[in-house]
Amino acid sequence: MKNWRAAAITAVIGLVLTITATYLLEQHDHRRISERIQADAQSLEANLRSNIIRLLYAGELAGELLKTSTSSPATQLAQLRQAIAPYYPAIQRIVMFDHEFKLIEQYTLSTDIPLAIEQFDAPPFELARLEELLVSTLLTQAFNLSPDPHDMALFLAVEHQQQRYYFALVMDMEL
Repeated sequence: MKNWRAAAITAVIGLVLTITATYLLEQHDHRRISERIQADAQSLEANLRSNIIRLLYAGELAGELLKTSTSSPATQLAQLRQAIAPYYPAIQRIVMFDHEFKLIEQYTLSTDIPLAIEQFDAPPFELARLEELLVSTLLTQAFNLSPDPHDMALFLAVEHQQQRYYFALVMDMEL
């Protein structure tokens, strides 16, 4: 009987120690996983922020190049491609629209697949924001300028011979 009692006490103590150890190890693992997820989220946020900052800088560079050039918009687009392509790998394409957002020209930088669109298709609110664009840039969703719904487009408005053109730099947000 004493052996049974000792065995039962040992089993209960072993079970309590096993449950306690499992609980503590599980808490430790959850804390480590939570810290890792938070670190990954911060890294992703920093990467996204740096991509947007680079895109905005590319937009400023492109805006200055386009606004100071006296050549035609088509020539400006080729110059813009040469200035941006080597330094901004996240930019997939450069697209040029007229004042009604109809496609005039496009250059692909990181893909060989051109857009099969006739004009920029965005909600009326976005088009109104773009029409108000004067000297700054506007960062918006790429809509039909990219098959990936996460991609962004930086729009620049440029006046040439009293005609308004819009340039869009389409950026892959996952690079």
